[in-house]
Amino acid sequence: MSTTSLKTVQVYANIIGVIAVPILIAFFGWLIQWRLANQSVQRDYLQMAVQILSSKNRKSGDEVSLWAVDILQKYSPVPFSPKLKSDFVEGKVIFYQPFSKGMLNSLLMQPPKPWILFHGKTNGELLDNYLKNRLACENNAAILQNLQSFIRDTATALNTQPQN
Repeated sequence: MSTTSLKTVQVYANIIGVIAVPILIAFFGWLIQWRLANQSVQRDYLQMAVQILSSKNRKSGDEVSLWAVDILQKYSPVPFSPKLKSDFVEGKVIFYQPFSKGMLNSLLMQPPKPWILFHGKTNGELLDNYLKNRLACENNAAILQNLQSFIRDTATALNTQPQN
């Protein structure tokens, strides 16, 4: 090949590259965005289906439960057996979420108040330190008591669910 034909090929390759690269970037960017949007919609539908099936007020065998089970089955990588599907619709299988996000961010989940070491020299400072530690201790005890009550109530609710 001569140098002029080689330069001509190089010019055409540059032109094709300048045109093709933005088109390919745009196409693959669109493809990624489309997949992310679909995954977001799927996640929203799955959350809605789980909320429906975990609702205490739902009636077994109603259309909404059937729809929710169909959504779960559609997006499940492992298909449901017919028995499991009917158990879901009839309410024999339940989703139970004892710890909501609100619970995990509540006062019950805060770390305990630390013990304050005494570094003072007077009786007044000692009394102040004692009162602060006493308040922290009472606060920690109240949070612990409420947390234990919550756990007991949750365990009782789980153990008293109807087993059909």
